[in-house]
Amino acid sequence: RERLLQALELVLELFDRGHANTVADWGAGNGGLLHELWKMGIKSWGYDMSPLAVEWGRAKYGVDVSVLDVTKWSEERKAGDIVVLTEFLEHLVDPHDLVRQLHTMAAARLIVASVPGFEDPTNAYEFHLWAWHGDTFAKMFERIGWKVQRHFWRPDCGTQFLVAGR
Repeated sequence: RERLLQALELVLELFDRGHANTVADWGAGNGGLLHELWKMGIKSWGYDMSPLAVEWGRAKYGVDVSVLDVTKWSEERKAGDIVVLTEFLEHLVDPHDLVRQLHTMAAARLIVASVPGFEDPTNAYEFHLWAWHGDTFAKMFERIGWKVQRHFWRPDCGTQFLVAGR
């Protein structure tokens, strides 16, 4: 829950500064973040690859979440002013490609992302395909062309957070 609340806080800061009007949560899971945004009146939608998670999010929260593999280009895949990628990139075969697609083919101006902060390439959860340690997470975004505005680690929830813009 702390990871979700931290991501929500980062999104709200961007809204408060007038940098965004819409949010797309790619890898939305059961829609918990979308529900929090909806309660605040923020136009948001999301995608997840799990039909069960999407069904649950729609039934429990009534959020706008659809089944879609966002790693593949599709006209259905829409980016908001902010694209949220929380606890998602470490599960992808090629997270670099998705971050690159967001930079070159999507209208997103900002990204709010998070990944586990306690893993490294030699010691990661068995279902995580990627792990970043130190500043390697931020450097991935920078190499692709994003400008990292904030990157920090919260040891209390074992998570790295990042905000990047064009």
